[in-house]
Amino acid sequence: MNFLVSAGSTQAPIDKARSVTTSLPIKIGSLLAQTAAARGHKVTLLSSDPDRAGEGGEGITVVSYRTFDDIATQLQQLVKGGEFDTLFLAAAVGDYISAGVYTAETGTTFNARTRQWESRVPAPTMLDHKPGLSDVTEPEVWVRMVRSPKLVDRVRSQWNYKGLLVKFKTASGIGDQELVEAAEKSRLKSSADMIVVNTWEAAHLWAYFGPVDGRYDRVTRRELAERVVLSVEHVARQARSSAEFRLPSAE
Repeated sequence: MNFLVSAGSTQAPIDKARSVTTSLPIKIGSLLAQTAAARGHKVTLLSSDPDRAGEGGEGITVVSYRTFDDIATQLQQLVKGGEFDTLFLAAAVGDYISAGVYTAETGTTFNARTRQWESRVPAPTMLDHKPGLSDVTEPEVWVRMVRSPKLVDRVRSQWNYKGLLVKFKTASGIGDQELVEAAEKSRLKSSADMIVVNTWEAAHLWAYFGPVDGRYDRVTRRELAERVVLSVEHVARQARSSAEFRLPSAE
């Protein structure tokens, strides 16, 4: 089979040296790629850390990205231009992207106690902030963040992908039943075939994965990558068997 795996996390640049990034409770993408390659599959790994991703990854083609725009462009090109049987979208794509960095004009201040802007000039005013690497003189800067599109939702609707799609999701502060219900709702929203969902609190211990044969199973962190790859192989075999069963014509 031909797999595309996304791994790592996006960065929202502030300047050339600084960025806001998305943290990960677990790092599963590179392990999925290595597990699939070890089982003889062809793997393309889209990674924010290509040097680390290449460790122990014979048979894996690594494509790098850094920002949301990078991964969005790479995913679109790979999905629309490739012939992938399965997509594992395990990268932590930031929910927000940087839409500008600003400093307050002289006379404009932010009152943290009242959470209001104050100004000695007619109106509070912000200025574009574009420092050099060593030109850090402002006491504070303001980064404007705006919502980013959900790339997984583009896979079917915009990129017309027809293969297997495995989505990854993290939640926090909810119980098992509510977690599985949220996972199924999220899976259906993205038209994904399967989903891996975990909580921040227990991500290093286990995740729920499914639906496989109509159910969700709690899988230990140690077993997760192999279980996901084996399940995809199982679903692909079932699909091939069903197609072969229908092949003979009525003639």
